[in-house]
Amino acid sequence: MQGIFFALLAAICNSLIGVFSSVLISQGLSSEEIAFWRCLIAFILIALFYLYKYELTNLLMVNKKEILRYIILAFFGLNVMYLGETMAISYINISLVSFLLYSSGILTIILSFIYFKEQITIIKICCIISVFLGISIIFMNNIVFNGNIIGLFLATSAGIGYSLYIFLNKKWKIMSDLKTLCYLFLFGSIFLGISLLLNNIQLSLSIYNLPYSLC
Repeated sequence: MQGIFFALLAAICNSLIGVFSSVLISQGLSSEEIAFWRCLIAFILIALFYLYKYELTNLLMVNKKEILRYIILAFFGLNVMYLGETMAISYINISLVSFLLYSSGILTIILSFIYFKEQITIIKICCIISVFLGISIIFMNNIVFNGNIIGLFLATSAGIGYSLYIFLNKKWKIMSDLKTLCYLFLFGSIFLGISLLLNNIQLSLSIYNLPYSLC
């Protein structure tokens, strides 16, 4: 029950990201910069909190196998998801981005059924039906065709990245603790920083739009 509560809380918080991202985009920040600052600020805050509670040596006690897994998880769960979601907002409306992002949870259900032999319960079936009903409503109202195919691709890619992150996290039995979050946001910041450099994007975050980057 506790896991369901935190999952719902995470979904609610993530659904608000699009709203604040649209504000930042309207203030002149690029999608890549928004994703980068969110990841970097999260890393700094979590790292400071970790060092406040624990020793630095505990944070550095990781092996090559763990580092590789953190890198892969950060790529799918932060780089692909953050970047895809934020960039999609520039092309299609926020509600459609959120819908496509979490509709890809069907992939997680399928992978869990195949790999972990998890049962497909009535609740999961109802969720899948709800997703397909949502997709049908979108097509019937012609929402998709009013959008942009690039935006649809980016939002769907973000959802697939998120699903793969959840699946791999469960497969590798990664601990959900501050140490894991530190490394995920560290490598996520590196991936997103590389994206900024490759696209030659100038940073333009100011004190006025900083609060929106914290959300």
